[in-house]
Amino acid sequence: MSVSLLAVVQGVTAEIEIKTGEELTIQTDDKYKEAVDEHNIWVDYKTIGNVVSPGKRIYIDDGLISVVVKEIGEFISGLVFSV
Repeated sequence: MSVSLLAVVQGVTAEIEIKTGEELTIQTDDKYKEAVDEHNIWVDYKTIGNVVSPGKRIYIDDGLISVVVKEIGEFISGLVFSV
Protein backbone atom coordinates (compact mmCIF):
# COMPACT_ATOMS: atom_id res chain seq x y z
CA MET A 1 0.00 0.00 0.00
CA SER A 2 1.19 3.53 -0.63
CA VAL A 3 0.09 7.12 -0.17
CA SER A 4 1.04 10.29 -1.98
CA LEU A 5 2.04 13.47 -0.17
CA LEU A 6 2.46 16.97 -1.51
CA ALA A 7 5.91 18.31 -0.71
CA VAL A 8 8.21 21.09 -1.83
CA VAL A 9 10.93 19.49 -3.95
CA GLN A 10 13.61 21.82 -5.32
CA GLY A 11 11.34 24.83 -4.85
CA VAL A 12 8.35 23.25 -6.61
CA THR A 13 5.34 21.57 -5.03
CA ALA A 14 5.45 17.94 -6.09
CA GLU A 15 3.80 14.67 -5.17
CA ILE A 16 5.91 11.97 -3.54
CA GLU A 17 4.88 8.38 -2.86
CA ILE A 18 5.44 6.77 0.54
CA LYS A 19 5.14 2.97 0.64
CA THR A 20 4.38 0.66 3.55
CA GLY A 21 7.49 -1.20 4.70
CA GLU A 22 9.93 1.42 3.36
CA GLU A 23 12.46 3.20 5.54
CA LEU A 24 11.88 6.90 5.93
CA THR A 25 14.18 9.51 7.42
CA ILE A 26 12.57 12.48 9.12
CA GLN A 27 14.77 15.56 8.81
CA THR A 28 14.46 18.73 10.91
CA ASP A 29 17.45 20.61 9.48
CA ASP A 30 16.29 23.39 7.16
CA LYS A 31 18.82 22.36 4.52
CA TYR A 32 16.48 19.40 3.80
CA LYS A 33 13.38 21.59 3.48
CA GLU A 34 13.47 21.43 -0.30
CA ALA A 35 15.23 18.07 -0.62
CA VAL A 36 12.22 15.91 0.18
CA ASP A 37 11.80 12.56 -1.57
CA GLU A 38 10.21 9.18 -0.87
CA HIS A 39 12.98 8.35 1.63
CA ASN A 40 13.50 11.73 3.34
CA ILE A 41 10.90 14.14 4.61
CA TRP A 42 11.41 17.45 6.39
CA VAL A 43 9.32 18.57 9.36
CA ASP A 44 9.37 21.96 11.05
CA TYR A 45 9.11 20.47 14.56
CA LYS A 46 12.76 21.09 15.53
CA THR A 47 12.61 19.29 18.89
CA ILE A 48 10.73 16.19 17.76
CA GLY A 49 13.78 14.08 18.67
CA ASN A 50 13.29 15.13 22.30
CA VAL A 51 9.74 13.78 22.54
CA VAL A 52 9.95 10.45 20.69
CA SER A 53 11.96 7.31 21.33
CA PRO A 54 12.67 4.08 19.43
CA GLY A 55 9.56 1.95 19.14
CA LYS A 56 7.19 4.92 19.39
CA ARG A 57 4.98 6.08 16.53
CA ILE A 58 4.96 9.38 14.70
CA TYR A 59 1.83 10.27 12.78
CA ILE A 60 2.23 12.36 9.64
CA ASP A 61 -0.28 14.12 7.40
CA ASP A 62 -3.11 14.19 9.97
CA GLY A 63 -2.50 10.55 10.90
CA LEU A 64 -2.61 9.24 7.34
CA ILE A 65 0.94 7.89 7.74
CA SER A 66 2.21 6.07 10.81
CA VAL A 67 5.99 5.77 11.26
CA VAL A 68 7.60 3.57 13.91
CA VAL A 69 10.80 5.20 15.17
CA LYS A 70 13.85 2.99 14.67
CA GLU A 71 16.59 5.29 15.88
CA ILE A 72 17.24 8.91 16.71
CA GLY A 73 20.45 10.70 15.75
CA GLU A 74 21.02 13.84 13.74
CA PHE A 75 17.78 12.76 12.11
CA ILE A 76 15.02 10.36 13.03
CA SER A 77 15.06 7.07 11.15
CA GLY A 78 11.73 5.32 10.95
CA LEU A 79 10.01 2.48 9.25
CA VAL A 80 6.73 3.33 7.55
CA PHE A 81 4.27 1.11 9.37
CA SER A 82 0.97 1.93 7.77
CA VAL A 83 -0.39 4.33 5.22
